[in-house]
Amino acid sequence: MNLVALAHEVTSRALPLNDHVLHYGLVRRAAEAWAAGDSVLDHWVGDWVLGFPVFQYYQHLPHLAVAAVQRITGADALLLLRLTNVLAVALFPLAMFAALRWIDVPARAAALAALAASLLSTPDLFGFDVGSYLWRGRGLYTQAWGMCLLPLTIAAALRLMISGRGVAVAAALLAGTLLTHVVHGWIAVVSALVLAFVVPADAGLPRRLGRLALALAAAGLAASYFLIPYVLNHAELNRSVAEPLFKYDSYGHGRVLKMLVTGQLLDAGRWPVLTVLLAVGIVVAARRRAPWDRALLALLATWLLLFFGRPTWGAALDWIPGAWSLHFHRLIVGVHLAAIPLIGIGLDAVAGAAGLVAARWRWSPAPAIATAVIVAIALAPAVVERAHYVDENRRMMAAAGAALAEREGDFTAVVTLLERLQTEAPARVYAGMPHEWGGRFVVGVVPMYALLSMRGLPTLGYSFHTMSATTDVMYWFDERRRDHYDVFNVGYVVAPAGQPLPEFVEVVATHGPFTVGRVRPIGYVALVQSLGSFTGSRERLYRASRLWLASPLPSVRRHPLLGGHVSAATVGSLTVALAAGELGRVVAEQTERQGWSATVSANQPAYALVKATYHPWWRAEVDGVRTDTVMLAPGFIAVPLSAGEHRLHIAYRPPRWKTLLAILGPLALLVLAATERRAVAVLDRALMPADARLAAWTRQRHNR
Repeated sequence: MNLVALAHEVTSRALPLNDHVLHYGLVRRAAEAWAAGDSVLDHWVGDWVLGFPVFQYYQHLPHLAVAAVQRITGADALLLLRLTNVLAVALFPLAMFAALRWIDVPARAAALAALAASLLSTPDLFGFDVGSYLWRGRGLYTQAWGMCLLPLTIAAALRLMISGRGVAVAAALLAGTLLTHVVHGWIAVVSALVLAFVVPADAGLPRRLGRLALALAAAGLAASYFLIPYVLNHAELNRSVAEPLFKYDSYGHGRVLKMLVTGQLLDAGRWPVLTVLLAVGIVVAARRRAPWDRALLALLATWLLLFFGRPTWGAALDWIPGAWSLHFHRLIVGVHLAAIPLIGIGLDAVAGAAGLVAARWRWSPAPAIATAVIVAIALAPAVVERAHYVDENRRMMAAAGAALAEREGDFTAVVTLLERLQTEAPARVYAGMPHEWGGRFVVGVVPMYALLSMRGLPTLGYSFHTMSATTDVMYWFDERRRDHYDVFNVGYVVAPAGQPLPEFVEVVATHGPFTVGRVRPIGYVALVQSLGSFTGSRERLYRASRLWLASPLPSVRRHPLLGGHVSAATVGSLTVALAAGELGRVVAEQTERQGWSATVSANQPAYALVKATYHPWWRAEVDGVRTDTVMLAPGFIAVPLSAGEHRLHIAYRPPRWKTLLAILGPLALLVLAATERRAVAVLDRALMPADARLAAWTRQRHNR
């Protein structure tokens, strides 16, 4: 049913306007890295926010899968992205049903939960409702994949702890969930730990925890190529000041409970039918207390409490590993994960009661008919509202596709011109800031900056992701200042015809309603000097860089050094000591797949500044000799040079051990699959004395 209802998501000519722009770009860059022989697991992505090694910090298994299919079949990457997105949304009810049956939830309750799984409606809260994935919604592509894996992962972990079987399966699902969606992986681990304490089993708590620890260790090994670099270079991951505070902190218990009671967590914009069924399911599960009932109630309580976030728990949350950079508002996923099965249990109870009443009529089809009628009546408001939402999505996509088709010739001419100009002088393209005229510069409803990104042009403006430390400084780009174009190597401007442009922007061409301008870019590599340093926390470095950008210092190419994290921040002198004569010049510059090479002639000691975000895995060579790099404001990579002519080469190079770990991890899972019975038996024997002591202590406490 979902495949038919969402077919227009695949066939529409409308281009993405949400996070699918990011995900399409990542698939395209992964395919390009694959074709060029670069590391497909960790490569430089220069499309947005001045460049960043996105796959080092971001879930990427879905992108790699699509890139692999694209490389094998030659199919259009955007088509594959849309197709797999719809498939993931369509398969979620089946994944939920399979997971519930795996932990022995009765078949009818599991089927009704699967039936309700696609009917959630939230007011843009990033949950499991289809609005999180569709064109008019958020485009949370990796969450669509993670949504299918998460219930199966938790079911596998619970089955392992109860029965001792399936260590390799649980480990593979845990690793796969983490690499598909990091937050979902975090939710899976926390959920499994909670269930270890609340679900009764033949094995005692020490053995349950031991079995889970074995699976977690194997999953960690399988995903070690991602986890180890993430931990090593975590300081380079930005916590953006531009993000709304609720993303990191969530909403607090007052608002969350109000949204739950009023139906906004499950039934926004309609009668709260699923909310009522959830309440019934909670009552039934609390009275019955089967193992799966206890598991679902514990998960619902856990994720509601954590979803409250920092307004309720404050700094106590920082004691949880990984919580510092976690978007706590995304924990609505955990609430939905537990609520959907409980909705199925509630609907099963209501339908079962109707069947018992109908059975008194002594007509054999009566119970089945009554059950079906009650289910249809209960879900009808949700089905009607969701159908209207999807139909509106179809209408909006058709209108956007028509608007793009009307301007396709003009837009293609703009892109062709920009691509030609890029071959002459590579530089970033500016189509306005999203909070200024760039936010109103649309074709239909799709922003121009999104359309340019879809064509693979490096842009400055909208971030699409905020992981790069230069993201927040980028938003202070002033289009009226010529030196800011040099700082960020913005060489080209695309604006609506009639949009006032600074006098230094040379209009190159006008195609229909689009104007293309040029600002004679000076290049990605420049000679600069430093005049002091800023040290301190990431937030202090951002504030210092913002003040520097607003000062006259960029115009005279004076870039302070940016230091690491220390306990107290100090600000170096901002006195500009102009050196005698010119610094020198960049004789030649060449953009390469994973960096730049340049010939520079320095009249005096200086820094070769490369206008891309600093990262420890940049590797620089000066005249063939490995040279240390530094970070200069506003967060760029730089290499110190002596006076004279030098050949500079700088490239992003992840260490080879990362690829080795990516090979060894899956092999370790295969070894575990072959030996898991023996491994679990040995582990259980080792933990049995602890089991016995804990059981004896529990009986003693109970007898008191």
